[in-house]
This record gives sequence, C-alpha cells and structure tokens, in this order.
Amino acid sequence: MMGGMGGGFMSIPPEKTVTFPITTVCLNHGKDEPRPRMTYRLIKLEEYTSDPVLQELLVMVGSGAHDNNKQAIQAATWAVTDKMSWDKLAAKQIEHVGQPDEPYFSQSELSQAQQLLAQAQGKARKRDQQKEETVTRKGRIPEKKS
Repeated sequence: MMGGMGGGFMSIPPEKTVTFPITTVCLNHGKDEPRPRMTYRLIKLEEYTSDPVLQELLVMVGSGAHDNNKQAIQAATWAVTDKMSWDKLAAKQIEHVGQPDEPYFSQSELSQAQQLLAQAQGKARKRDQQKEETVTRKGRIPEKKS
C-alpha cells in the first residue's frame, strides 16, 4: 500500500496473495451464507445493478463511513433489493434453540436504516438531475450573434 498517503492504491506482485478487510452487505435475503471456500469475483457496481438507489447504498457500504451501522445499512439494502417492508424487517427474528428468539434489527437500527435509505434516494435524485443538466447543456445549439 502507499504508506500513509491515503490513496488507497496497492501493488500486488504476481503470484502473491494479500488479505484485507472489507465491509459487505447481503444483497439477496434468504440465500446461503457466504463461506471462505466460495469463489468470489469483483465486478463494477454498474454491472451488478442499474438501480441508482442501490448503487448509492453500496457506495455508502464501500466508504466504510457506516461500519458502526452495519445492521442499519443491511436493513436499508434489503428494503431495496428484496422489497422488504419496514414491518417485515421489524418482524424478522433470530431463532435460538431453547431460548427466546430475538429481533434481527432493533427499532433504532430500523430508524437509522430509513434515514440511510432517504440519504441514498436523495443522492440518487441529485445524480440523475446532474446527468440531465449535463445532457441538456451538451445538447444546446449555441446562438449565433448578428
């Protein structure tokens, strides 16, 4: 890595392996849990989804700024990817054998999730508006002066 420069670049020599932490969210509720022996492939965000709100949520995840809100960002993601209602997310339980079940998300986490989703929706709208303005400006025909 670039020592202390904060550029985020790294050079990995051929035939070498590096390990680094990443923050992730589940994009498909109900699928099998990931395992270390599974094969993973990095792809561009736009290859995975064209949904601008999901793209903004995933940018939030990748930024690391919400690492302390992992459950909230997960709830917001499932609200988008799996169209899970807030009521359904609130009813989701972690089942324990011989012990009472517990909520998967706390009310605080769901409240934070709603705020994160609103932020993502706002950023997506702003990005779309900026794209429209750019297209409009490029499409203009300059006026001729007499």
